[in-house]
Amino acid sequence: MRQKSIVTALLPLVLFGFLAPPRADAQPERRPYLFKDARGELAQARARGESEVVVVVASMPGRNARVVAAIEAMGGRIGFRFDEVDYVRAWVPVQGAEDLADHPDVHSIDVSITNRSRSFGLAGEASANDAPMLPADPAALPADTVWPPVLSDRPLSNRYSPIGDLRAIEFREENPTFDGRGVTIAQIDMFPDMLLPELQTAYTLDGRPVSKIEVYRNVLDPEIEDDGRWIDMDDMVEASGGTFTYRDSTYTAPSDGVFRIALFDESKADSAGVFGFQGLDLDVNRDGNPEGSSHFFAVLWDESAGDVWVDTDQDLDLTDEATLGEYDERGEFGVFGTDDPDTPVRESVGFGVQIDADKGRVALNLGIARHGTLVVGASVGSRGENGRFDGVAPGARLAAVGEGGSAYGQTEATIVAAAHPSVDVVYFEQSSNITHNYLLRDGRLVPSVIADRLVERYGSSILSPTHNFPVLGAIDDIVMGRGVIGGGGHEGKD
Repeated sequence: MRQKSIVTALLPLVLFGFLAPPRADAQPERRPYLFKDARGELAQARARGESEVVVVVASMPGRNARVVAAIEAMGGRIGFRFDEVDYVRAWVPVQGAEDLADHPDVHSIDVSITNRSRSFGLAGEASANDAPMLPADPAALPADTVWPPVLSDRPLSNRYSPIGDLRAIEFREENPTFDGRGVTIAQIDMFPDMLLPELQTAYTLDGRPVSKIEVYRNVLDPEIEDDGRWIDMDDMVEASGGTFTYRDSTYTAPSDGVFRIALFDESKADSAGVFGFQGLDLDVNRDGNPEGSSHFFAVLWDESAGDVWVDTDQDLDLTDEATLGEYDERGEFGVFGTDDPDTPVRESVGFGVQIDADKGRVALNLGIARHGTLVVGASVGSRGENGRFDGVAPGARLAAVGEGGSAYGQTEATIVAAAHPSVDVVYFEQSSNITHNYLLRDGRLVPSVIADRLVERYGSSILSPTHNFPVLGAIDDIVMGRGVIGGGGHEGKD
């Protein structure tokens, strides 16, 4: 339940130092055409021989059903719709996209590009191997320095905190309980490391400690962005006498009965969202991938009970595994690997389970994102019992909603976050794939239109940076929606 308290009112002020401008009477008029960036995407799709493209559509108020019908009539497919704010995402024929933009029931339409360069490359482009070698920089540390160090040898010091830049230190000293308690902040980014001690404890409005992470789910469609987290649970097994056989291996079952089963592939899932960083070296359980080891982990799902077991230690025995389920309902994470406290890097990776019963699939959302973790730490990190620092709002809870930096993902993640009954503030790290090529700055980009409607319908505050441009007045279209708060960043010598 949303807390209509002074904490909710003050938190955006503490985060950004200013309030949103007054709302205008109405949204901008409809845009009955594709902007040139989207037309360029269509041209490239034709050149690649593609038959369809993914589009995001803001329908005219109350006209979403008509737009869905128009899309289906032209041979398109619906991927997601949310009638409460008249939004739809669909695959449409390349030749029909511009006609759909002109449909009178469409307010705005954009092509959703995903993790793809706009350039085909230049003719005669030089190979990276042809580049001249530059002299190596001198070593920053002595050759015998062990790096990274064990944390206890080099405790955190001089950590950057935005509290000072926001001139909020005195405010916090005078108002120690105005620390975000009773508030849930939705962070739309890649998934943070949920095992960190700073992401364990939040507080209710009356000061009672509760778990920091309330929501941990993604909005990725594996047909568009398949990074391995979603597992199609197509196969069925029946356990009898405490065992079952799957793909020539015999497993010990948690109980007798019928289950769905599939294999989670760590080599496919190791992509840190959809950006391909591969920060885990294709090694989710951190065992070093010794010769003869497997990249696969069995995942067992009891549909009727909503229980999920993951064979994290690959011993073919599921009785020694935690009984997990939808994280948002049960609040329990699973863990791959076992940490060695004497090493500087933790040898364990956490994950949250997400279930899509309608499509028969399960996701393992890995908490491995560097960017998502640092942003969450700055905003809601908490000393709690074992943490080392506080963020701006250490008492606040976190709703982590994962997306991949494309227009459909960021729009739908904002919908999921704003519509959640516990969420008070939505903060997202917007993608240049969405805004930088849309130069009109008229508030008619589809994510802008939908964010405007979400603020109007659900009353959540939606906040976004406008990137670290070397100016003080940076703006992107995505913060042009009424009630959406944009924060600029400027790097100084200090």
